[in-house]
Amino acid sequence: MIWAFGDHELDEELYQLRRRGRPIRIEPRVFDVLLYLLQRGERVVSKRELLDALWPGEAVSESVLPRCIAAARRALRDDPSRQRVIQTVHGRGYRFVAKARERDPAAEQVAARDAGPVAAPESTTGFVGRVPALVRLRGALEEIRAGRGRVALLVGEPGIGKTRTAEELAAEAQREGVRWLAGRCYEGEGAPAFWPWLQVLRALLTPAELDELVPELGSAGARDEPGFDGEQVRFRLFDAIAQLLSKAARNQPLLVTLDDLHWADPDSLRLLDFLATELRSASVLLLASYRDVEVRRDHALRPLLGALARQPHCERIALRGLEREEVAALVDQLAGTAPKPELVDAVATMTEGNPFFVREIVGLLAEEGRLGGDETGALTLALPQGIVDAVGRRLDSLSDDC
Repeated sequence: MIWAFGDHELDEELYQLRRRGRPIRIEPRVFDVLLYLLQRGERVVSKRELLDALWPGEAVSESVLPRCIAAARRALRDDPSRQRVIQTVHGRGYRFVAKARERDPAAEQVAARDAGPVAAPESTTGFVGRVPALVRLRGALEEIRAGRGRVALLVGEPGIGKTRTAEELAAEAQREGVRWLAGRCYEGEGAPAFWPWLQVLRALLTPAELDELVPELGSAGARDEPGFDGEQVRFRLFDAIAQLLSKAARNQPLLVTLDDLHWADPDSLRLLDFLATELRSASVLLLASYRDVEVRRDHALRPLLGALARQPHCERIALRGLEREEVAALVDQLAGTAPKPELVDAVATMTEGNPFFVREIVGLLAEEGRLGGDETGALTLALPQGIVDAVGRRLDSLSDDC
């Protein structure tokens, strides 16, 4: 289901918010809150209903919901003083007041294919740092322009900027005539086999063409098929997809990004392994990102990483925390004013240069009006809920022996 309101679209299937066709990066919980409100029309939804529906059985801070609403308004450019999209009903809850209508996903797929490349995402802030990583990735783009396929893996902890780095490369690549095809793995249950690849193929094929090429992944049965058991059937499928991408790359070099590979299903990982070998002579850069902290010894991604490490055309690019000067630049962009050195030192130390944590800390200080005051004192207050949630998810992923 695709919901359209004003200049925006909310895509339930792709878990994507778009403005004039361009994806906007928002946190999954913010997306969930926005979708829940939208689905209930103009009915007032109480805070308790939202918490029970989206955080069932979880002990969360009372501030988590106002922060999600504030983040949704920022993404939608919904002025809090006017509230033309999300309205706060004081003492009651929230309601979605913008006029929304349903759109046909199949028609959207055809339009996206006919329109050509995926548009690079908009961002509310500029891009900071990652110069060494981008230098290596630009080198990979030069290789595919010469007809030599490449595979790159962006690796790092949650919030470190893997997705944002890939988007920055995609924006540059599109300006230079490279077509961008994007797929994202889904954390929860219910996604079909080959889900990230299905998103990539939909940008190249109409629904009818997709059904003909891969009936098991077509629109009619995508959510019901468990995958493939027959090795010959799997090989024919993989080879057909390799031929499709290779043919498309002869007309225009391709950048294929796969986000959150640590959540990929086994079939998607097998296909990536196959394509990494078969597309060595095609103008295709396969760029995948994953969280190294999620990949333990028994993780399904481990064998693939070992196989790719032996490929000479594959490189692993690790992202670490931003340097102090980069933190200062990011705080400047977020705050709209040059930060004091004491504030930069405190934020850099507290976040270890993690961009997501920097944004959360600066957002908290901005909401409390303390960016221009005793900043170091303000940083001794409670952590923003976004950081608490991120740390909690990380702790949940650890084994009982840790």
